[in-house]
Amino acid sequence: MAVNHTEVLILDVLQSSPQPLPIEEIVGRLPCLSWNQVFLAVDSLSRKGLINLKRRAFSYIVSGPT
Repeated sequence: MAVNHTEVLILDVLQSSPQPLPIEEIVGRLPCLSWNQVFLAVDSLSRKGLINLKRRAFSYIVSGPT
């Protein structure tokens, strides 16, 4: 299961955070990436089972695997 550069950046952000993050905050912490790039990478990581993705109201909360 290959992980691309964008996915590695997102995993690094999640590992440096003590708590799950809204996807908007991940976008804010990675200004080099567009919202679409982050969303596609989060979707891919979730499908690979490398992160957990939960919907909360009108946002998505992202965390590392449990």
